[in-house]
Amino acid sequence: MFTAVAHKNLADAEQYFDEHLAQNDYYAAGEIRPGQWVGAGAERLGFRAEVTRDQFHALCENQNPNDGERLTQRSQKEGQRRVFYDFTCSAPKSVSVLAVTLDDQRLIEAHEEAARFAFRELETFAATRIRKQGVENRDRVTGNLVAASFVHDSSRALDPQLHTHFTVFNATFDGHERCWKALQARGMYDAIRYGTAVYRNELAKRVQQIGYNIQPAIHGFEIEGVSGETLKRFSKRAQQRDAVVREMEQKLGRKLSNDEISHAVHQSRAKKIKGISTAEVRERQWSQLSADERQSLQTLRTSARPSSLPRIALVDNQVLNHAVAHVFERKSVVPEHELLSVALSHRLGAVDLDHLKGAVKHLPDLVKTERGFSTQKILATELDLIQTVNAGCDAVAPLHPGYKPADWLGEDQRRAIYHVLRTSDRIPACAVWPAAAKPRCCASWSPPAKRRRLNRCSVRRRRRLRMC
Repeated sequence: MFTAVAHKNLADAEQYFDEHLAQNDYYAAGEIRPGQWVGAGAERLGFRAEVTRDQFHALCENQNPNDGERLTQRSQKEGQRRVFYDFTCSAPKSVSVLAVTLDDQRLIEAHEEAARFAFRELETFAATRIRKQGVENRDRVTGNLVAASFVHDSSRALDPQLHTHFTVFNATFDGHERCWKALQARGMYDAIRYGTAVYRNELAKRVQQIGYNIQPAIHGFEIEGVSGETLKRFSKRAQQRDAVVREMEQKLGRKLSNDEISHAVHQSRAKKIKGISTAEVRERQWSQLSADERQSLQTLRTSARPSSLPRIALVDNQVLNHAVAHVFERKSVVPEHELLSVALSHRLGAVDLDHLKGAVKHLPDLVKTERGFSTQKILATELDLIQTVNAGCDAVAPLHPGYKPADWLGEDQRRAIYHVLRTSDRIPACAVWPAAAKPRCCASWSPPAKRRRLNRCSVRRRRRLRMC
């Protein structure tokens, strides 16, 4: 799965490279594991080999490593500028156990290939802010990143945990303005579940081709034959995190927010163990397994033989129909990546992403809108709703036009009461209009004016609902 965090402190960011990214994970007894440049932005800068310390530090300081000049147009003060984003892609625990502790290099290669494939999908959501010609608060998709990948194989607790850090620097090339600008990563954050689904689907496909069988799990899938006890034994950090959160919730008497959980987990982390070699870490992991577990895992590894999986007929349409039925239960419009994410997760390892994207374009029930996809049924329902609203304009007498609200009510509250009691519309005119359709009274408005009007109506509607 993918997780992401932004690094804002320059000194910490540079230290993060020296003490963690470039080392062979947390323990690092002088074992250097260089990263690899990835992303279309890195290619534009001419980076195609291993990541050097000078290149990494230069980009952290917003300098072009090729000439030392400032890279992006603006440089914010220390603590305000995001130095880089750390997108981490982690393998399922059973894959980590077999790949790391049992030294199955085939699984490590499968993880690396699937992670890079998924990261390329996330890269398509890279964007930058438009600031010219009076345009503000609008993003333009650039689709290119300057990033470096670092593969690690252990957790802080020295459990097997195969994962890749994708360090995404705060720069992207704007092809329209022909210059480097700060990265707007909001689209990537929004699509992080999609990136996770792409990774799991590609990894499941490769794991099965190696010869392992997979089974559904809470977080994607696990390899059949790796016991639940083994997975739990090598998930010490997750158990520590759950215990900390549980203790704090009992103390406060309520559920913690996501930010509070993140802070609690960060504060409870143990210090990194340094000066221990990879061989010693593997020996520690191996010693935690019983004789039966060792034999079982070794047999599982040796019995995995490469196979070619037949493509399941019509699977693209099957998973897509499932996704349509699922995502439109509570939403009328969804972005394409959300639809694809649900479809991929439904049959991990059995879906080809390119075929799935093509199936989305040709599914007759889907309708493309400015903000994503809707369905013919939803559009018909919303048009009926608009016609009902329009038919109710000036159709009834006001409920109580002479009513005077109490003096202790606020101005907004009095206006809300006046509106409800004095309107002659059967349905209040400022109801939120459906996103995929347009009301009759707005037909002559220009698109910008229409959006401003509907946005104002939506805000007023939400305020009234809160007051009621």
